[in-house]
Amino acid sequence: MSTTNILIRDYARGIIEVALHHDKKLLSSAQIKRIRPPYEDGGSRRWGRSADKDDGKYRDGNSPFGWEFEKDTLRHLVGSNAYDNENKNYIRLKENMMWRLYQLGYSLDKFGNIDKEIARNFRYDRSPHYAGKVERYGEKYTLIAYREIFGLKMDKKEHERTWITEDGRDGEFEVDPSFP
Repeated sequence: MSTTNILIRDYARGIIEVALHHDKKLLSSAQIKRIRPPYEDGGSRRWGRSADKDDGKYRDGNSPFGWEFEKDTLRHLVGSNAYDNENKNYIRLKENMMWRLYQLGYSLDKFGNIDKEIARNFRYDRSPHYAGKVERYGEKYTLIAYREIFGLKMDKKEHERTWITEDGRDGEFEVDPSFP
């Protein structure tokens, strides 16, 4: 099964690249081309749209989109106008993300109270080096959807990446396939 999730496929590609480093005859040139982006198939290629069914009901940290994610992270997929809540691309992206969250099984009824508890009891240093962060459930669902739509937008060349490494890997996640 394939995916557009940029983190998962970068990890899988890294494993294959390590194997190819040790045995260059492992794959044909056509097969090697298929492991390198942009990808033409696989994963969710047709995204639906959904309004936020719980708009106005979020309280005390139980929104699937935190303020920083909504305004800073989504900006990478929309462009510099992400702070404009009326931007058509921004609205569409949020509707795509909500559609995917619901498709994955997210609901405020299921996760709202536990996410409030996590937000209240597990305050954390936002430093990327802090290992004690506890993520809210809504946040986890949101990151899955974000990484999937990110990969799709890259494949369609709808998003110009500025942090791809020389070998074409995603420099944002820097997953070492030999780590586990």
